[in-house]
Amino acid sequence: MAGFGHVNFVADMGQLKLLNSVVLSMLVVCLKKLRSKGGDLMLVNAGESIKRQLNVAQLASVFIIAASVEEAKEKFTQKN
Repeated sequence: MAGFGHVNFVADMGQLKLLNSVVLSMLVVCLKKLRSKGGDLMLVNAGESIKRQLNVAQLASVFIIAASVEEAKEKFTQKN
């Protein structure tokens, strides 16, 4: 991903009910890689269950969470 010139990504969490440790680890690895290249990863459409799990894992403050893809695009634009 970052090796192909893309550094800003959106992960749509809308279909997820639960985040297990594998998914959380994958998200953190992706986030670190993207940020090391000057990019970021935003989570969108995260339901209350997903937000609770991110809080429990102490990752809610690590990720930028947007309500929609459109909002994520706006936040990316504001960041740059």
